[in-house]
Amino acid sequence: MKKKRLMFLILIIMLLTACKNKELTPKNIQYDLKITDTYNEKIDIALSKDAYEIAEEYSEQKGEYISDEYKLLKKDIYPVNTSSIKKYKKTIKKYSNLVDVKLSYNYTEKDFINEGFIYRCFENYDLVRADDYFELYLSGNFYCLTGFNEVNINIDTINEVLESNGNKKNDIYNWVINKENKDNVNIYYKIVRDYDSMPNKINNKKGTKIILRLVRIIIVVVVSYIIIKILKKYQND
Repeated sequence: MKKKRLMFLILIIMLLTACKNKELTPKNIQYDLKITDTYNEKIDIALSKDAYEIAEEYSEQKGEYISDEYKLLKKDIYPVNTSSIKKYKKTIKKYSNLVDVKLSYNYTEKDFINEGFIYRCFENYDLVRADDYFELYLSGNFYCLTGFNEVNINIDTINEVLESNGNKKNDIYNWVINKENKDNVNIYYKIVRDYDSMPNKINNKKGTKIILRLVRIIIVVVVSYIIIKILKKYQND
């Protein structure tokens, strides 16, 4: 009986956690950019719970206007100016209150500058690559809010941030675009550009982890050796 109750409780918890996406609300977008030696782009798009019905309705009618639901659920998504070989990795989850579409792509610096998804959304964008800094300035109208309520943009990097007009929280800079400010967006972000040392920083983190693991192994070996010696001594006594 206890086992049955436990299984029932686990089932209820699983159903509750699967039924609702707590991170997003319908018609919101979250854009995350992580800058290391590459540019890792993640886009989380929350569609309404009837997104599949809307997509199916469009595919049957084949009207001139292509709905976001149809594009995101039925089509592959490609970075700008790329061949059909390159496309975003896409995962889709359906919840009781929304349909969640997650896109991800990992760019080189050159590819990000020429192909980044984020650029197709802004009226003006300037990207400066100097020898010692990287500067991103996005302004004017934001074109990707149509059909959505809000876009959250988060940028994070292992490099030093020199200047930014974003809201900082835990080393991540955030901007929110909504219906009130979509006609006059202003995003500025400037970081140290030192790509020769960036892989070293990453490797240093990995090296530190390896050293800690080796230290732990050595400690375990030494302690085990001491315990074996003590046990043998007691056995001999």
